[in-house]
Amino acid sequence: MIKLIFGFPLHKKFETALDLYCSIKKFNNNPLVLYSSNQDIGESVDNLKKVPSKRVYKYNFMHNCVFDMCEVIKDMDFDFFVKLDSDCLFANYGFERIFEEKFDFCAQIEQDQALRWEHGVKLFRNLKSYLELLDDLGLKRKSHTIAGTMCCLQIYSKRAVKFISENVETIERSKGYAELKRAAHYQNLCLSDAFFPNLLKDIGFISIHNPFTTDLQDDTGFVRWRPYWGIDEIVNKDISKLAILYHPVQRNLNDPFRKYIMEKINLRNIH
Repeated sequence: MIKLIFGFPLHKKFETALDLYCSIKKFNNNPLVLYSSNQDIGESVDNLKKVPSKRVYKYNFMHNCVFDMCEVIKDMDFDFFVKLDSDCLFANYGFERIFEEKFDFCAQIEQDQALRWEHGVKLFRNLKSYLELLDDLGLKRKSHTIAGTMCCLQIYSKRAVKFISENVETIERSKGYAELKRAAHYQNLCLSDAFFPNLLKDIGFISIHNPFTTDLQDDTGFVRWRPYWGIDEIVNKDISKLAILYHPVQRNLNDPFRKYIMEKINLRNIH
């Protein structure tokens, strides 16, 4: 059986984070779940463990949570680390099917230099800084494609976690990385979506298309950027036909969509 560790950053509303934890626990064989908060929200509960936030998780810098979590779990017994946003909810079984194929990370976006993806365009504009970072890591670019993912759902193999944890100090000392952070701040480059997929691609690690996320021009999937899921999209749907994972779900215990899911799967809940 594949052994997973889940983790997510938390900015507000610990009660809705407990919803996510309960849904992970029910549908994923009660794995270890970690969370970290710059705002020092909440405390460890059951198999939901609070870990220190060493870095800042502001917008476009959510990859810092992956740095923090990789350092915490690097020596633990696991096969994959699943990073989520706290406004996700599991609603059905089947997530484990993605692990039937060998891979190290998910990248549902990979395009050539005729880019359509906003953050891929911005990374390409800052390619010199990215190449300087690769050089500091002793790496060369493997291909001319730009890879990306959605920060609300990222999956990393143990060897990917090992690489990240062993090289984070070199990355953070790199002038190229400093320039990428400037681009995140001033050009709205989302490092959370663009940084790790390209770095792991250029190491030569194996990617897989993320089956739970939508294409760039498609808002019909279950994991999407916006809009928030509404009750009209699932009301009266047979419980067996609920999706495996939903994002984004309003962080409000009284949100009709959230209440419907939690009641349907009988998880209103430890809080």
